[in-house]
Amino acid sequence: MNNKKREKTQKGNPHNLTVKQHCFPKKSIERFVSVEKKVDLYIKTANKKTRLKSDNSIFCADRFWSHGAEHTYMKTIEDQYQKLADRLVEASQKTLNNEDHNIKNYQGEI
Repeated sequence: MNNKKREKTQKGNPHNLTVKQHCFPKKSIERFVSVEKKVDLYIKTANKKTRLKSDNSIFCADRFWSHGAEHTYMKTIEDQYQKLADRLVEASQKTLNNEDHNIKNYQGEI
């Protein structure tokens, strides 16, 4: 991975760039929360178990990818995957169809 430091946003972040980005979709993490709205987590490097909210910064990275990617094609693909995951979790769908296999093929403008 590239170890270059990310360019900082302008003071006050006037363009509202997303800085903290989930490396794994927050909605997917939320599928595993307890009644306390926390997810069990094992931190291997610290050999410790903990419970954290899905918005905890441990699930995020600073500007993991571009703001444009976050809010255009990646968002569209993620939304489609989440709808598919919902159908599978709710058991309203048990197998993947041709449309499901094409989710990764973004058709919009970048």
